Amino acid sequence: MNINALAPATLGFGFGVAMLWAVRSARVDEWLTKLRAHLRSRRVSAFKAVRADDLTWAPNQLFRDKVSYFMKPLFRHPKTDDSVMLVRYPAGQMQPPHIHSHGHGIYVLQGKLVTHKGTYGPGTFVWFPPNEVVSHGASADEDLVILFLRHEDMDINYVHAASR
Repeated sequence: MNINALAPATLGFGFGVAMLWAVRSARVDEWLTKLRAHLRSRRVSAFKAVRADDLTWAPNQLFRDKVSYFMKPLFRHPKTDDSVMLVRYPAGQMQPPHIHSHGHGIYVLQGKLVTHKGTYGPGTFVWFPPNEVVSHGASADEDLVILFLRHEDMDINYVHAASR
């Protein structure tokens, strides 16, 4: 076997390995940079205190044909969109079955939270995991006031009865 014939193939293989290493290193560096930025963005840089009684109840803007509720935004992280808000559902108003790609939490302050899994009163925290069909809202006999906690700018996808 002629050793000179192997030189171009060896050189090509070596160059290919070097390129693969460089690309992977760049991806790792890019990933580490994004991870560091994400962790830094989670830091809230300023103290904030909000007096909820000073805020007005704003009606929901989306999907008003499906449900009516009112919100008082208490906190929204400027980079991650993590949010905390007071939400008031008038008596009998229910979110139809829907799915979110992120989980969200509800702490019941007043009234009864009716869900697909049961009914919960004041002082109860309920966690709704991501990618599950859920429904929630107020009982028919009284308004519901909750503390609503969410991660990121949540999507909502309503589920039709035929697809359940």
